[in-house]
Amino acid sequence: MQPNAADIAYRSIKSKILSREYLQGFQLKEVRVSKDIGLTRTPVREAFIRLEREGLLRIIPNKGAFVIELSAKEIEDLFEVREALEVMAIRLAVRRANRDEISALRKMLLKTDQLYQRGIVKNYEDPEFDFHLELIKLSKNNKLISSWKLLAAQLSLVRMTSSLTQKRYLKALDEHHGMLKFIDSGNPNKAGNLVRSHLVKSKNILLTQFNSAN
Repeated sequence: MQPNAADIAYRSIKSKILSREYLQGFQLKEVRVSKDIGLTRTPVREAFIRLEREGLLRIIPNKGAFVIELSAKEIEDLFEVREALEVMAIRLAVRRANRDEISALRKMLLKTDQLYQRGIVKNYEDPEFDFHLELIKLSKNNKLISSWKLLAAQLSLVRMTSSLTQKRYLKALDEHHGMLKFIDSGNPNKAGNLVRSHLVKSKNILLTQFNSAN
């Protein structure tokens, strides 16, 4: 099925937000965005509404649409929920993931590594390169997966911001390999400790950026 104009607008605007072409707090004007992506204002307006539902935009009556600006408290809250979901996912993955699934995730990490070596950094809109989403899926718990997806847009925004800072994504990839190694060897405690450390580093980067900007 071919995507309609509203879907194209949604994907294009979301990609620009996650890649930080549209920074947090940036005002999106329908006329300007329409010109940027080569579409009329109607699908852009529909995309704005969809992105507001996902928590990436705030639409203020008589003022316009603005890329979400997360407070320090909102960042803390997101990471607390994320830690709870990922640590539980790891424990379930150790029990439920099979060799083929773990092998597929390892291949994804190797492919990501090859892209990084070529200077290509994918954003988290692309599920083919989202280690944490695939980790969540290994839990095989539909409620856990749906809980993650409810937060997916805002999680993608903060993850992309932290990963691009000082090329954090390179160290993060090594940590991803470590998590998968412990899952494969059946050690949820070491994998859980590593994911906690991984998240603390990302959160601290974001909070440092937030504090320096305020």
